[in-house]
Order: sequence, then C-alpha cells, then structure tokens
Amino acid sequence: MWKGYKAHSNIRRILNKRIIQRDTAAGQLAELTPRQCQILKLMLAGHPNKNIAADLGISQRTVETHRASIMKKTGTKSLPALTRLTLMADWDVAG
Repeated sequence: MWKGYKAHSNIRRILNKRIIQRDTAAGQLAELTPRQCQILKLMLAGHPNKNIAADLGISQRTVETHRASIMKKTGTKSLPALTRLTLMADWDVAG
C-alpha cells in the first residue's frame, strides 16, 4: 500500500476531529446570552469582577452570578478551560 495514503487518512481523521471539537465548542458558546458574552469578553481580557461590575454599572454579585452561569452553560470549571474553549471555537472576542 502507498505510504502517503495512510498519512492522508490520518490527517483527514485529525481534521474531522478538530471540526467536531470546534462545532461543539461554538455550540456551547452560542447558548450564552448577550450579557454573558459581554462579561465573558471582559473576563478573557483579564478584568476582575469588581472592574467588570463598575464598567457595566451592575453589582459585583451580579457579575459573579453571570460568571457561574457561563461556566455552567459551557461545562468549564476554570478560566483557563473557558479560554481554551473560546480558542477552540474560534470565538470572536473583539466583536
């Protein structure tokens, strides 16, 4: 058998897996409300809850509640895991 065929097959399998992971991650992020997306962008930019609350004119406790909802909806348990999820989904942080 031609050696390139096996390599090509492996590449196709890896790409298909990556597409499935991206689509799954994008689906998880699509569940977020516009306000949760707004808070997530500020979280990813490194803003602490206190600053997010002041910037958005809401209480710090409300920000904490939104953060918890974001984590629950995305199935993540930490900010680094959430960051990986947004990268995997090719999520538009700037927009």
